[in-house]
Amino acid sequence: MSDTEYYDALGAQKGEDADSIKKKYRKLAMKSHPDQQHDKTDAEKAEAAKKMAQINAAWEVLQDPVKRNIYDQYGKAGLEQAAAGQKPGSTSGATNSFRDAPSFTETFEQGLGKVGQKPDAKPTMAFKKRDPFAAFRPK
Repeated sequence: MSDTEYYDALGAQKGEDADSIKKKYRKLAMKSHPDQQHDKTDAEKAEAAKKMAQINAAWEVLQDPVKRNIYDQYGKAGLEQAAAGQKPGSTSGATNSFRDAPSFTETFEQGLGKVGQKPDAKPTMAFKKRDPFAAFRPK
């Protein structure tokens, strides 16, 4: 697959403006739409459905300025990396999201102890030397 696959699907060029691409998309969508295929054979209908899927995929990317910019710079691989939460063009598996960060509960339990512990239980990590809540505990 070439790096201009989406442009080719719409019959557009890489530097074309958004309005021109939109016109080409609409023209091709009208031609390939399933409602326009009522007098065609099953093979022709299947081919038109496949073409319509390609047109829609291309339009989804090229109509969005951010996705189009990523596609222009990095191709389909860049879009897939962006969708996976990675920086487009990176080769590492690192992500730019908080997916691997500990949850709020895990963070809270690390600092103050397990939720549901007895009130006189000592904190487990952050306050090992002194209990900041000692004044509030029953004696």
